[in-house]
Amino acid sequence: MKTFISLLVLFLFIQTSAKAQFISPNSSKNWNLDSLVANSGGVVTKTGNIYRISQNVTIETSDTLKCFQNAVVEVDSGRDIRIFGTLLINPPDSLVIKARVSGKNFRGLEINNSPLSSLRKLQIYEGGGLRLLNANILVDSCRFLFNNTAVNSNALNLFQSSPTIRDCYFFRNAGSAIGGGANIQNGPKIIRCKMIENVSGNTNRPQINLGASTTDSILIIDTEITGLYTMAGGIGIFPIGSSFFRIENCQIKNNRYGIVCQNGTNRGVIKNNLIENNNIQNNPNLGGSGINFNGSPISVIVQGNTIRGNLWGITIQNLAKPNIGRLSPDTSNIGLNIFSNNGNGGQTYHIYNNTPDTIFAQNNDFGVYDSLNVEATLFHKPDLASLGVLIYAPWRTQPLSTPLDPLIPNLIQVYPNPASTEIVIWPTPPNRLINLLSMDGRVWLLRVDELGKAEIHELPEGLYLVKTLESTSKLMIRR
Repeated sequence: MKTFISLLVLFLFIQTSAKAQFISPNSSKNWNLDSLVANSGGVVTKTGNIYRISQNVTIETSDTLKCFQNAVVEVDSGRDIRIFGTLLINPPDSLVIKARVSGKNFRGLEINNSPLSSLRKLQIYEGGGLRLLNANILVDSCRFLFNNTAVNSNALNLFQSSPTIRDCYFFRNAGSAIGGGANIQNGPKIIRCKMIENVSGNTNRPQINLGASTTDSILIIDTEITGLYTMAGGIGIFPIGSSFFRIENCQIKNNRYGIVCQNGTNRGVIKNNLIENNNIQNNPNLGGSGINFNGSPISVIVQGNTIRGNLWGITIQNLAKPNIGRLSPDTSNIGLNIFSNNGNGGQTYHIYNNTPDTIFAQNNDFGVYDSLNVEATLFHKPDLASLGVLIYAPWRTQPLSTPLDPLIPNLIQVYPNPASTEIVIWPTPPNRLINLLSMDGRVWLLRVDELGKAEIHELPEGLYLVKTLESTSKLMIRR
């Protein structure tokens, strides 16, 4: 009798466990959200225009999930979506995957060994972010907001993956916007993205946090990285092993530091970036460099950057040997960096060579144009005998023209969009007030909190103009 009861309990447990999640049958079938509702046994449901996922969902290796319609998907706390097959997302406007209850994050979306997947116009809001494992996929025009670090340290977490990430927006995620392990080879191509005020957990990490790379390199191009939290840096390259990278035409500003290249074998190019006001922690003993090189060996070309308003311009430590401008015999870098207003404690520090080696930094604009004044902006062997020499002559004897800042539109951002219960406005209006104008001429005045959130659950469905004192954007409300 006891054996029968035990077997019955085991059978009931298996039955309950089977219903506690949905796993696709691995039968080469195409799925969409509505077919999940019809076949998931209540794991995926639909009320009005909103889908709800109440348990874990797994799409197996031979199956494909296609999301080509605008939709809002609300996921219960602690649940996740895992793709071992193929995920194709490309709605007309957006697919929003968000926490069902604000503040109670779901675990996130995982794509595992899925070379054919592609994500367009996806918004992941209050989850655990996106995990890519062995997935060299396209992530295009996606949004990552308020994701936590319960599962991953990064809103977009990489493991042996080299995705193309373009035109994406990362806002106030608790950890880094994009990152991968120090000893894990990743090669992301990050193009025309915005990283705004990430690392909201205020931990010691950068907004882009990468380690070892594949030989086809890390690319960070035409991207804005703007900070807020005092422990958060801009870009960190921290490989155990080798890293190959190019950082070009980016704005990196208002972080604890701009760029750090540390450890391992770093080889790369830092070119034509605006690196300014990376001083928000305001402690020169702990950070504040526009660019910091720290490790052995590090061989990086630094060319054509505007480096201004940092506690330190460029700092070089241990056995790192960046090329900040060398005219002969190596003509691969012609300098042309512009330095201004980098310093702390009343002293200017455009370049600080804290190594025993000779560093070349020729053909740069130091903001002053005679030998004594140029020397006063640098720290090297004349200041401390144990240090190496900076070879900075010839320097520019007339000011270089400052390149235009990257063309990043100064429009307000509204997320999620479409929305149903609340929205986030960035930048947060200084007076915390916004106007919503419906297409029939009615006006609503909304107040946002310190994170830019505003409730809209009482507003009618439809298209609205969102107006602040600074700018205007569009919002679609769907129920």
